[in-house]
Amino acid sequence: MAGTSVIDAYLEDLRRLLRRTHDAEEILIEVQDHLLETIERLERDGLGSDAAAAEAVRRFGPAAPLSRALNDANGGAAMPTRFTRLAGAAGMSLPVVGLLAALVTASSVAGTSLSWLGAASWSTMAMLLVITVIGLYRRHGATGGTLARAGMALFAASPLLALPAGYGAGVMLPFVAGAGLSVLAVAWWRADVLPRFVAAAVAAVPPLAILVMGIGSAVHLDMGRYGVVFAGALTLAVAWLSATMWRETPVDAVGPHTPTVA
Repeated sequence: MAGTSVIDAYLEDLRRLLRRTHDAEEILIEVQDHLLETIERLERDGLGSDAAAAEAVRRFGPAAPLSRALNDANGGAAMPTRFTRLAGAAGMSLPVVGLLAALVTASSVAGTSLSWLGAASWSTMAMLLVITVIGLYRRHGATGGTLARAGMALFAASPLLALPAGYGAGVMLPFVAGAGLSVLAVAWWRADVLPRFVAAAVAAVPPLAILVMGIGSAVHLDMGRYGVVFAGALTLAVAWLSATMWRETPVDAVGPHTPTVA
């Protein structure tokens, strides 16, 4: 088929760089399968064979960073791995855990003694969100660039940045973390590795929430219910992006896998 010369050259470069890597041939088979599936999808979208092959290689990332990621686990390449697939599963569970946490919190407010379960649910959701964001960050690798690094730094520093708010730190934290997530999503949208319209939704919700909540508070409206709506929308968008990541075939695994859907 046309375009195979591009794939063959890429795989030959990768084979040379992985010559001391354990299970190198199995990894090369996984990489080839992923590239061919991406080419088929791009051809269905209207690209010619040569253009589809070149685009598939571009999305997968240069052979040198990919080999370093496989040899040293430095995360330099935009590739699906076992960790990113695990992070995808964590992200898919966010809506369920979030709904449980909200219901338990509502029950506690109503007088039911379930505060311990509410605290556990919110803590679990926070942990799952952190795993998901790290997975998405590593899935995009170097393609996110400086913008992704800035967003990740803001997301990671959000607890410290919220501390000056004192008793309001719990309210401030989601807004700061959301701002970091929004910056990350813009970088992911630009990288065009996972579905761009879902990345755009993740990027848009936090600033929209900050704008609406800020205006509402300025005119002394009760914005609590709107905060829940925005949080739910962001959670669903992240879960959707995570589902795409979970369905991808890890390049560092050997054996039968779920078919890749990038």
